[in-house]
Amino acid sequence: MKKTLASIIVLLTAQIVFAQTLFTYGKKEQYAVDKALFLSAFNKNNPEDKSLQAKREYLEQFYIPFKLKVQAARDSQLDTLPFLKYELENYKRQVADDHLVAESAVQALCAEAYTRSLRDIRLSHIFVPFANASRSDPEEEATDTAAAYNKITAAYNALRGGAGFAETALRYSEDPAAKLNNGDIGFITAFSLPYALENIAYGLETGQFSAPYKSKGGYHLLFKAAERPAFGSIQGAQVLLAFPPGITQGEKQVLRLRADSLYKALQSGADFGQLARQYSSDYNAAATGGALNPPFRIGRYEPVFEAAVTALSRDGAFTPPVETAYGIHIVKRESHLPVTTDSLRAMEELKPQVMNDTRIRIANVQQEQKILAAVGYEKRFANDSLLWEITAALVTNEAEYALPENVSMHTTLFTIGSESRTLAEWVAYIQTIKNNYRQGSPIPYATLMRHYVANTAKKYYRDHLELYSPAFRKQLEEFEEGNLFFEIMGREVWNRGADEEKKLIRFYKRHRSQYIWGESINAILFTAIEKKAADDIRSAPQQYIDAWRSFTQTAEGSIIADSSRFETAFVPGYHPAMKEGELSVLSETEGDGPYSLLYIIRKIPGGAVKTFQEARGFVISDYQSELDKKWLQKLRKKYPVRIHEAVFDTL
Repeated sequence: MKKTLASIIVLLTAQIVFAQTLFTYGKKEQYAVDKALFLSAFNKNNPEDKSLQAKREYLEQFYIPFKLKVQAARDSQLDTLPFLKYELENYKRQVADDHLVAESAVQALCAEAYTRSLRDIRLSHIFVPFANASRSDPEEEATDTAAAYNKITAAYNALRGGAGFAETALRYSEDPAAKLNNGDIGFITAFSLPYALENIAYGLETGQFSAPYKSKGGYHLLFKAAERPAFGSIQGAQVLLAFPPGITQGEKQVLRLRADSLYKALQSGADFGQLARQYSSDYNAAATGGALNPPFRIGRYEPVFEAAVTALSRDGAFTPPVETAYGIHIVKRESHLPVTTDSLRAMEELKPQVMNDTRIRIANVQQEQKILAAVGYEKRFANDSLLWEITAALVTNEAEYALPENVSMHTTLFTIGSESRTLAEWVAYIQTIKNNYRQGSPIPYATLMRHYVANTAKKYYRDHLELYSPAFRKQLEEFEEGNLFFEIMGREVWNRGADEEKKLIRFYKRHRSQYIWGESINAILFTAIEKKAADDIRSAPQQYIDAWRSFTQTAEGSIIADSSRFETAFVPGYHPAMKEGELSVLSETEGDGPYSLLYIIRKIPGGAVKTFQEARGFVISDYQSELDKKWLQKLRKKYPVRIHEAVFDTL
């Protein structure tokens, strides 16, 4: 009874272990291929047909042969070839960065940016800067911060007491623009403000003001005045009459009169691009006709400018002269580009902005914590204050300083995975960056140690990424297997077929009855990249036909021509009704070129046997197929394959 029970347990355990193994191969050493691995490869290569029959065909005709050939390459030690190892390491360096950012955090930030991009928010702003924000003296900075804090607190209390935001901004804000706009900065959208301020803005209700926020430069108060569906952007152009530095009121008046004249000329039908090229101060205007690049987007310009542009209701409309601090603008709307409602597409388009914005620090911090946990960070030197004292003494080269008892330059400060960092390495790191700090100012050792640990862990993680990231490991394996496959296919099939001339001729003689000409033509085939070049051939065909060889040598690739015998079944633009000496109609590939034209010299009936040279390309292909078939038969004997049908049925 015990023996039977033990046998059942062993059997059940074996079934659980191999439950997801789709097939095995090999004699002495069994290689197993997982169901999920196969499905991943199948889905990449068969986007439409997901039937069980399609999976069977892919498994037996492509996937198993691929795996057997890769295994043959490994057994032949092709994976030790220096150039293949170099390519793998180079690829590893190229793709590692994609796995060093927490993708889930990036996707969350993209989703957040997309949601915010659907709404424009009108904001007002009070700003009180630190009087000496750039100084490094901590006592002086504290005094400056306190003064700014007292002023922003007074503004905040005034708002809480019922004062209007505009009058409060005019009274307290030290933003120079506040005297002109009462703190109104107009509409903003995602990426218009630093991320911290954007978070505050999108967290406010309409009519609500924020608590004071401290940035590196000072204190901020925000007020949400209104909200609307996102405007999107405008592709447009402008005539800019810029205000040079030190411009007088009289000079401004001259520019205002000129702007009025230009506006009237536009109303009378003058060409906008021509006026921009002739009068605009924008240095790109001469080449672009005043085009606004990138397209006009909310949150980048002064409110009065944005209000005028967003008020344009149709393409082709232009604003009256708009005066800003930079000059006088007349803006034309070429087209309106609304915010896309396709969230997946929008998030993909927003990703580069997210990756280059300060908000990516959130994802980086999350990834740093994940990396530290993954690699096994362990702090070995526990006394931080002593370490900072030792570091300061060694960095300043105090000759009289003696290391404390039981501490040496080889003392381990922390370990990361299988590596350690010593006091000597830490001091060397500080030596390289100490000049970033003013002489006499304290170096923030605790902050620098956090960076040092994080950077060390990140490098270790990158160097051993395949141990921690299944996705990266899979990506490397796919790349390596692809290289091994191509290398061994070249050795066993492709190069042999092209190089073995005598064997090719013998193969041709054995199978010459296969290489029969179908209905064919002697013809000149013209291929043009651009439609205009094809139209030129159509307009003067004989000129091109008579000199097709010399002409194509001077066409710099815009037109390619070839004269040969072609089987009509494979010639674009051919029709049985065409006659000798006739040029075909234009044949276009996939809607956007290239464009083909066919000139028939002579029609030839089918049935003749092709010569070896005429059939050479087909002979090489067939010969290589035969080599591949025989080689695969040997591999199946060397590595017997067993498909687990029960697992296959679950596909």
